[in-house]
Amino acid sequence: MDRILLIILLVAHSLLTVLLFRHRAYRSFTFFAGYQVYSTLATAARLLIFSYPEAYFWVFWATELGFLVLAIAASNEVFIWIFYGFYRLPWFRWFYFGGIGITLAIVGINMLLHAPVNVHPFVGRILPFGIVINGIQAAIFALFFLLVKVLDIGFRRYPFGIALGLGIASVGTLIPYVARSIFGTELENLILYAPTVTYFVSLMVWLSAFLKSEPEDEAMVPPMRPEEMAEQVGQYIVVLKSFFGKKEE
Repeated sequence: MDRILLIILLVAHSLLTVLLFRHRAYRSFTFFAGYQVYSTLATAARLLIFSYPEAYFWVFWATELGFLVLAIAASNEVFIWIFYGFYRLPWFRWFYFGGIGITLAIVGINMLLHAPVNVHPFVGRILPFGIVINGIQAAIFALFFLLVKVLDIGFRRYPFGIALGLGIASVGTLIPYVARSIFGTELENLILYAPTVTYFVSLMVWLSAFLKSEPEDEAMVPPMRPEEMAEQVGQYIVVLKSFFGKKEE
């Protein structure tokens, strides 16, 4: 069964890689394209040594590091592509990176209070890193869709599909990571199957986003110019300041 799942993953990532290059989406979403290329190669490596359990263990967890790094890079890339106008505002840079810092702090405290138990030492080193990365991704995912709603950002299938898929994968992986960090192997069924199920959902989201091509002038152009976005945010700030100012009087 696990071998079949690896074959499905290999086919899905290979197809996504082809679609990304066919639609030239790699030009705007370089890290996500790199993530798909890496996923194809890493899955192929896992499949090749599947019959050798000890070697598979080391390859699986070693390649997991690459998945984590490229996933967070892709999440940040999509966020910046949509909300580049915010980077003109110093307070937002503090807010954005401050949110990441708070997430790191919360996860770091959890790791200090609950050291991994009943796990291999090599896995014990990767699990905390995975918790941090997936925690940051989940925070970026939540902020992404909050700002889309607040600012009424126009829909773009490619970046929205990437963000949604990465968000689903991060949340689905974060919960089992935390569970394994706290409980070890006591919740093995949740730990084993929750990431797999959510990752397949992510693959379906990505495939649905890229199977159909979009006009290049729409697909590769952000839905709002940076100047317009910064101006709109400024208007919101003025309204909020006025509102709280009146409350204080």
